[in-house]
Amino acid sequence: MANQRIDQLTAEATPAAADVLPIFSIAGSDTKKITVKNLVQQGAALVDDASIPVAKVNLSGISGTNLTNGTVTAAKLDTSTIPATGGVTVSSSNLQLVAPTSPIVRNAGTGSLEHAVSGATAGTYTKLTVDPRGHVTVGATLAGADVPVATTSVIGGVSIPPAGGLALTGGGALSHSNAVAGGASTRSGITYDAQGHIVSTAALVAADLPVATNAVKGAVIAGTGLAVDGNGILSTSAATTSVLGGIKIGDEFGLNGSSQLLLATQANITGGTAYPKVTVNSKGVVTAGAALIAGDIPALDASKITTGSVDIARIAANTITGAKLANYAVCKFGDTQPTADYTSQFFFNPLSRDLFLFDGNVYQPIGISVGEIVFAGTFNASTGSGTGLIASVTAEGTAIGLIVGQPLPVAAAGNSRYYLVVSNAGTITSGNAPQVALSPPDIVLSNGIAWTEIDVSQTVTAQVASNVSFTPAGSISSGNVQLAIQELDTEKLPIAGGTITGNLEIGTAGSLSFEGSTSNAFETTLAVVDPTADRTITLPNETGTVIVSGNASIVNADINASAAIAGSKIVAATTSVAGAVQLSDSTSTTSSVLAATPTAVKAAYDLAAAALPLAGGTLTGNVILDNQVDARFREATANGTNYVGFQAPATISTDVLWTLPATDGAAGQALVTNGSAVLAWAAAGGSSVIAETQQVIGADYTLTAGYNGMSAGPVEVTATFAVTVPANATWVIL
Repeated sequence: MANQRIDQLTAEATPAAADVLPIFSIAGSDTKKITVKNLVQQGAALVDDASIPVAKVNLSGISGTNLTNGTVTAAKLDTSTIPATGGVTVSSSNLQLVAPTSPIVRNAGTGSLEHAVSGATAGTYTKLTVDPRGHVTVGATLAGADVPVATTSVIGGVSIPPAGGLALTGGGALSHSNAVAGGASTRSGITYDAQGHIVSTAALVAADLPVATNAVKGAVIAGTGLAVDGNGILSTSAATTSVLGGIKIGDEFGLNGSSQLLLATQANITGGTAYPKVTVNSKGVVTAGAALIAGDIPALDASKITTGSVDIARIAANTITGAKLANYAVCKFGDTQPTADYTSQFFFNPLSRDLFLFDGNVYQPIGISVGEIVFAGTFNASTGSGTGLIASVTAEGTAIGLIVGQPLPVAAAGNSRYYLVVSNAGTITSGNAPQVALSPPDIVLSNGIAWTEIDVSQTVTAQVASNVSFTPAGSISSGNVQLAIQELDTEKLPIAGGTITGNLEIGTAGSLSFEGSTSNAFETTLAVVDPTADRTITLPNETGTVIVSGNASIVNADINASAAIAGSKIVAATTSVAGAVQLSDSTSTTSSVLAATPTAVKAAYDLAAAALPLAGGTLTGNVILDNQVDARFREATANGTNYVGFQAPATISTDVLWTLPATDGAAGQALVTNGSAVLAWAAAGGSSVIAETQQVIGADYTLTAGYNGMSAGPVEVTATFAVTVPANATWVIL
């Protein structure tokens, strides 16, 4: 548009609130813009107070849509120009000038609004008359008829009845009108009317008194044995055997502090004392007390004593015979030691035939008792080159240090009372064993100082096995020792081995152990887990070594050429466990237990070869940065990690592809578009001859702070978009 003067511009009859006007800033010495709305709002604040005559205000044209609420204050109105017939009212939130109506009038001198004179005389009144607008028109004094009548629930006026016993003075004081008949006096009888006023009094008579009972106080009449004189004093008459009355207290009685009649205190009796023997007078009163003496107790038959016990001093010496002793009084019997009743009591164990005597602390054995000597093993007197050797030991023998195949140790306190039975005859010539000829079943016993012989063999020298009886037991049916040994030899498995013709069953407490080539404390034992049904383990028809779990291993020779192991029997390999792995051709799996095949490795290699190296390369296809991802260009590494870049907008209505120019532009040129997405080099800011600007602004635009902008009008800013001008910038539209 060519340059024009203001008077050449097209007139705008209905400017919009957002229309912009140029304005020159004196403070900044530059031209700025302001909207019509801001000019009116801010200009109103600059108008001097009371400078706008009301006559200049088009009241019919001012409405709530033209002025912002709260922007015109009372100080802005010139009240002196309000017409004499005018008034002020508020209607529909708008300030309007109207003619005043009664009782409001305008003071012609001051222009203020006042109440009109109502005709009421100034003063204080108890009764008022008001018009519909609340203005007092008449003042008067309350009359009786104006006061509401009081009820039980409403406060109001009351009247005094003539016969109600009340009186009202001229000053409005309320008082009683009745007086007590007879004047002031002290009387017991009182008479009052229905209003509670006392009208008369009288003295009490007997009929006025209540009769006393056991629970209620009241008046009484003197009965038999009592009398009342003229002054009302009560006294007693003398009592007789047939008449109640007063009595005189004798020597056997007395009175306490509460005048209660009690038996008199006896001089020879102490209160609270229990006397086994007492003396009473003819009236049954105890007059003396004493302890029992032997003469007081009559002779009694022994049958009369049913409880208690007789002291030992009462029993004469040599008077208790055997017939008087109870069973178990001298000796107790049983298989466990009982608690003794007294020192020197005996205890006999009939099972072990041991006899004990209680010494006051424990039972002491009499002779050799079970438990007094301990069986420790057997002794072979024929070995050891004259010393003899221990043939077997019991658990007790092991505990004291006896070892099979060794001579007897030195007798000491630790092996005292332990003995061995001679199993093989021989003569001892050296060592710790008794140096005598020993034969079975002699006993070698340690007394803590030396090993001694207990010769038992002399009592069994003439015995033969066939003459010794044997009680059949288990599967042995023979009746003497000789036959039992022969039966055992023919029917039982020898130590050297043999053939078992039946099943060999090892019980729940047994086991099958193999010593090995060395006789020591280590064996190999076959054991089983408790079976829940009959199980059979079949040995193969092969010669070889059995493989067990633990440290044993299977070598190639142990596996049959035709054997096959299923993959499910081999543990799967993981990153921490060695095992079998499964091959996979996949190049996208995330599994950590699959192994890549050569095909997968080749495919991965091909993918890597086709990828863009980190060092750079040539892309043969499009590069797409998804979801507003940035294209960033970082500064030199030595200078830091800052970058510049490009980013797509959040919303794109259609695809746009800009075509770059084929060559570099001249110095100071910038890329511009031809509107068809083709970019070219052009002078920055447009042609040096013609500066072109768009008439329609279709996006938000903010001027650079500290710069001035210029546009050739007309300029249209599309709805929802805005042009922002900072405080130190100017936008001029020509």
